[in-house]
Amino acid sequence: MGVLFKSRPVDKAKTAANVREFFKEDVQELQAMTGRKLTGFLSSPNLAMTGSSNHAINSTESCYLNAVNADHELKNIAGALNTCTKRTQKIIIMRYIEGRPFRQMYEYFCVSESQYGLYQQRALCEFAREYARYGRNLQIYKD
Repeated sequence: MGVLFKSRPVDKAKTAANVREFFKEDVQELQAMTGRKLTGFLSSPNLAMTGSSNHAINSTESCYLNAVNADHELKNIAGALNTCTKRTQKIIIMRYIEGRPFRQMYEYFCVSESQYGLYQQRALCEFAREYARYGRNLQIYKD
């Protein structure tokens, strides 16, 4: 690309680690806050924006708003995941949402452990790139 659209290179290993941590920690917490699973949003995500006012909010309203915001974020995650390739969707859903073991993953894809490791890294980086479209940057750039 030209000078206008030059971007810094992404550190794939660090980005993949960041996305893994995101699915292990943040997504789990969002699901707990909403009482809903991310898988419930994957078939047809609703990406409608909902606004809220923050004037004189009591603790009950605050808890409700946190749940609504968490629900909205799960929809964003599902929207980003739905725009990824089918292989990326399979890897992320099976490994990070369903929690399938590493061995089961490389056997499912009929590849070696190291080949699956590359698939997984590409999938996590692809998700990070798609999720950035929602204003959430999980990518880590090289210096």
